[in-house]
Amino acid sequence: MQTKVSGDEFNELGFTDEEYKEFQEIQKMGVNFSEYSSKSDFSKGELALECFKKVFTLRSKEMKKGYYNYTYLPDGNELKSWIPDSRKEYISSVMALRTILAPEIAENAQTFGKQIILIDKEIGLIWDKFCYEELIKDVETGDLKKTGVKFIPDQDTSVWVQDDKGNYHYVEGGWNLKIEHYWNSLIPLYDRLFEQLNLIVHKNNYFKGKTIIG
Repeated sequence: MQTKVSGDEFNELGFTDEEYKEFQEIQKMGVNFSEYSSKSDFSKGELALECFKKVFTLRSKEMKKGYYNYTYLPDGNELKSWIPDSRKEYISSVMALRTILAPEIAENAQTFGKQIILIDKEIGLIWDKFCYEELIKDVETGDLKKTGVKFIPDQDTSVWVQDDKGNYHYVEGGWNLKIEHYWNSLIPLYDRLFEQLNLIVHKNNYFKGKTIIG
Protein backbone atom coordinates (compact mmCIF):
# COMPACT_ATOMS: atom_id res chain seq x y z
CA MET A 1 0.00 0.00 0.00
CA GLN A 2 1.34 3.43 -0.91
CA THR A 3 2.66 5.50 2.00
CA LYS A 4 0.86 8.79 2.58
CA VAL A 5 1.75 11.87 4.55
CA SER A 6 -0.41 14.75 5.68
CA GLY A 7 0.25 18.44 5.51
CA ASP A 8 0.34 18.52 9.32
CA GLU A 9 3.79 16.90 9.26
CA PHE A 10 5.52 20.10 8.20
CA ASN A 11 5.17 23.78 8.92
CA GLU A 12 3.11 25.63 6.31
CA LEU A 13 5.16 25.28 3.10
CA GLY A 14 7.90 23.15 4.62
CA PHE A 15 10.27 26.13 4.94
CA THR A 16 12.37 26.93 7.97
CA ASP A 17 11.42 30.18 9.69
CA GLU A 18 14.42 31.91 8.10
CA GLU A 19 13.61 30.59 4.60
CA TYR A 20 9.97 31.62 4.90
CA LYS A 21 10.88 35.15 6.01
CA GLU A 22 13.21 35.46 3.02
CA PHE A 23 10.47 34.20 0.70
CA GLN A 24 8.02 36.78 2.10
CA GLU A 25 10.54 39.60 1.64
CA ILE A 26 11.04 38.64 -2.00
CA GLN A 27 7.27 38.63 -2.53
CA LYS A 28 6.99 42.12 -1.00
CA MET A 29 9.53 43.35 -3.55
CA GLY A 30 7.09 42.40 -6.30
CA VAL A 31 9.57 40.10 -8.00
CA ASN A 32 8.11 38.00 -10.78
CA PHE A 33 10.27 34.87 -10.70
CA SER A 34 9.39 33.78 -14.21
CA GLU A 35 10.32 37.07 -15.88
CA TYR A 36 13.60 37.38 -17.75
CA SER A 37 15.48 40.27 -19.28
CA SER A 38 13.76 41.85 -22.26
CA LYS A 39 17.13 41.76 -24.00
CA SER A 40 17.25 37.98 -23.77
CA ASP A 41 16.11 35.69 -26.58
CA PHE A 42 15.55 32.91 -24.04
CA SER A 43 12.20 31.22 -24.61
CA LYS A 44 11.01 29.79 -21.32
CA GLY A 45 7.80 28.47 -22.83
CA GLU A 46 9.61 26.70 -25.66
CA LEU A 47 12.11 25.11 -23.29
CA ALA A 48 9.40 23.98 -20.88
CA LEU A 49 7.33 22.53 -23.71
CA GLU A 50 10.30 20.59 -25.15
CA CYS A 51 11.12 19.19 -21.75
CA PHE A 52 7.45 18.33 -21.18
CA LYS A 53 7.34 16.38 -24.45
CA LYS A 54 10.51 14.52 -23.42
CA VAL A 55 8.90 13.47 -20.13
CA PHE A 56 5.73 12.36 -21.90
CA THR A 57 7.71 10.29 -24.42
CA LEU A 58 9.71 8.56 -21.70
CA ARG A 59 6.57 7.83 -19.65
CA SER A 60 4.97 6.23 -22.71
CA LYS A 61 7.57 3.45 -22.51
CA GLU A 62 7.29 0.38 -20.33
CA MET A 63 8.75 1.13 -16.91
CA LYS A 64 11.43 -1.53 -16.30
CA LYS A 65 14.99 -1.90 -15.09
CA GLY A 66 18.02 -1.69 -17.34
CA TYR A 67 19.39 -4.78 -19.04
CA TYR A 68 21.93 -5.99 -21.56
CA ASN A 69 20.79 -6.82 -25.07
CA TYR A 70 22.82 -9.41 -26.96
CA THR A 71 22.97 -9.65 -30.74
CA TYR A 72 25.23 -11.65 -33.03
CA LEU A 73 27.12 -10.10 -35.91
CA PRO A 74 27.48 -11.84 -39.32
CA ASP A 75 31.03 -12.82 -38.38
CA GLY A 76 29.74 -14.67 -35.32
CA ASN A 77 30.92 -12.17 -32.74
CA GLU A 78 28.56 -11.19 -29.97
CA LEU A 79 27.53 -7.56 -29.57
CA LYS A 80 26.54 -6.54 -26.05
CA SER A 81 24.60 -3.28 -25.61
CA TRP A 82 23.13 -1.71 -22.48
CA ILE A 83 19.45 -0.74 -22.45
CA PRO A 84 19.00 2.00 -19.80
CA ASP A 85 16.54 1.73 -16.93
CA SER A 86 13.40 3.46 -18.26
CA ARG A 87 12.24 4.25 -14.72
CA LYS A 88 15.41 6.24 -13.95
CA GLU A 89 15.25 8.05 -17.28
CA TYR A 90 11.65 9.06 -16.63
CA ILE A 91 12.33 10.23 -13.08
CA SER A 92 15.37 12.24 -14.23
CA SER A 93 13.32 13.93 -16.95
CA VAL A 94 10.61 14.91 -14.45
CA MET A 95 13.28 16.42 -12.21
CA ALA A 96 14.68 18.35 -15.17
CA LEU A 97 11.23 19.79 -15.91
CA ARG A 98 10.82 20.64 -12.25
CA THR A 99 14.12 22.53 -12.29
CA ILE A 100 13.02 24.55 -15.32
CA LEU A 101 9.73 25.42 -13.64
CA ALA A 102 11.26 26.32 -10.26
CA PRO A 103 10.29 30.03 -10.58
CA GLU A 104 6.69 29.15 -11.43
CA ILE A 105 6.54 26.72 -8.49
CA ALA A 106 7.79 29.49 -6.18
CA GLU A 107 5.17 31.89 -7.52
CA ASN A 108 2.43 29.36 -6.78
CA ALA A 109 3.74 28.16 -3.41
CA GLN A 110 0.29 27.94 -1.82
CA THR A 111 -1.09 25.68 -4.56
CA PHE A 112 1.36 23.74 -6.72
CA GLY A 113 4.26 24.29 -4.35
CA LYS A 114 2.40 22.85 -1.39
CA GLN A 115 1.32 19.77 -3.37
CA ILE A 116 4.90 19.21 -4.53
CA ILE A 117 6.18 19.41 -0.95
CA LEU A 118 3.69 16.68 0.01
CA ILE A 119 4.98 14.49 -2.81
CA ASP A 120 8.58 15.16 -1.75
CA LYS A 121 7.71 13.94 1.75
CA GLU A 122 6.34 10.69 0.34
CA ILE A 123 9.42 10.24 -1.86
CA GLY A 124 11.55 10.63 1.27
CA LEU A 125 9.53 7.97 3.09
CA ILE A 126 10.03 5.55 0.19
CA TRP A 127 13.79 6.16 0.34
CA ASP A 128 13.85 5.56 4.10
CA LYS A 129 11.95 2.31 3.62
CA PHE A 130 14.22 0.77 0.98
CA CYS A 131 17.66 2.33 1.49
CA TYR A 132 20.56 0.16 2.65
CA GLU A 133 22.43 1.03 5.85
CA GLU A 134 26.07 0.22 5.20
CA LEU A 135 27.80 -2.38 7.37
CA ILE A 136 31.52 -3.11 7.49
CA LYS A 137 33.48 -5.78 9.29
CA ASP A 138 35.87 -4.66 12.02
CA VAL A 139 39.35 -5.89 11.05
CA GLU A 140 40.26 -6.60 14.68
CA THR A 141 37.14 -8.14 16.15
CA GLY A 142 35.44 -9.39 13.00
CA ASP A 143 32.18 -7.82 14.19
CA LEU A 144 29.93 -5.92 11.84
CA LYS A 145 29.36 -2.24 12.56
CA LYS A 146 27.27 0.51 10.98
CA THR A 147 29.06 3.31 9.16
CA GLY A 148 26.08 5.68 9.27
CA VAL A 149 25.98 5.77 5.45
CA LYS A 150 22.62 5.03 3.83
CA PHE A 151 22.10 4.61 0.10
CA ILE A 152 20.27 2.73 -2.63
CA PRO A 153 22.79 0.22 -4.01
CA ASP A 154 23.20 -0.60 -7.68
CA GLN A 155 21.92 -3.92 -8.92
CA ASP A 156 24.11 -6.92 -7.93
CA THR A 157 26.11 -4.92 -5.37
CA SER A 158 27.51 -7.16 -2.62
CA VAL A 159 26.04 -6.22 0.76
CA TRP A 160 25.67 -7.68 4.23
CA VAL A 161 22.18 -9.11 4.69
CA GLN A 162 20.57 -10.85 7.62
CA ASP A 163 18.82 -14.21 7.29
CA ASP A 164 15.76 -15.42 9.19
CA LYS A 165 17.96 -16.70 12.02
CA GLY A 166 19.69 -13.36 12.52
CA ASN A 167 22.95 -14.38 10.87
CA TYR A 168 24.67 -12.02 8.43
CA HIS A 169 25.98 -13.04 5.01
CA TYR A 170 27.89 -11.05 2.39
CA VAL A 171 25.69 -11.56 -0.67
CA GLU A 172 26.09 -10.32 -4.23
CA GLY A 173 22.76 -8.75 -5.20
CA GLY A 174 21.49 -9.12 -1.65
CA TRP A 175 19.51 -5.88 -1.95
CA ASN A 176 18.20 -6.42 -5.49
CA LEU A 177 14.58 -7.05 -4.53
CA LYS A 178 14.42 -3.92 -2.38
CA ILE A 179 16.03 -1.92 -5.19
CA GLU A 180 13.26 -3.03 -7.53
CA HIS A 181 10.60 -2.14 -4.96
CA TYR A 182 12.22 1.27 -4.50
CA TRP A 183 12.23 2.31 -8.17
CA ASN A 184 8.79 0.81 -8.83
CA SER A 185 7.34 2.64 -5.81
CA LEU A 186 8.68 5.96 -7.09
CA ILE A 187 6.86 5.84 -10.43
CA PRO A 188 3.35 6.68 -9.08
CA LEU A 189 4.82 9.55 -7.04
CA TYR A 190 6.64 11.01 -10.02
CA ASP A 191 3.44 10.61 -12.05
CA ARG A 192 1.75 12.85 -9.48
CA LEU A 193 4.66 15.28 -9.61
CA PHE A 194 4.46 15.34 -13.42
CA GLU A 195 0.74 16.06 -13.12
CA GLN A 196 1.45 19.13 -10.98
CA LEU A 197 4.13 20.33 -13.41
CA ASN A 198 1.70 19.75 -16.27
CA LEU A 199 -0.80 22.05 -14.56
CA ILE A 200 1.88 24.71 -14.15
CA VAL A 201 2.85 24.47 -17.83
CA HIS A 202 -0.82 24.77 -18.78
CA LYS A 203 -1.42 27.69 -16.41
CA ASN A 204 1.41 29.63 -18.04
CA ASN A 205 0.05 28.96 -21.55
CA TYR A 206 3.21 27.15 -22.60
CA PHE A 207 1.07 24.86 -24.76
CA LYS A 208 -0.09 27.76 -26.94
CA GLY A 209 2.78 28.13 -29.33
CA LYS A 210 6.09 29.83 -28.69
CA THR A 211 6.10 32.01 -25.58
CA ILE A 212 8.87 34.56 -25.18
CA ILE A 213 9.40 35.73 -21.61
CA GLY A 214 10.44 39.37 -21.18
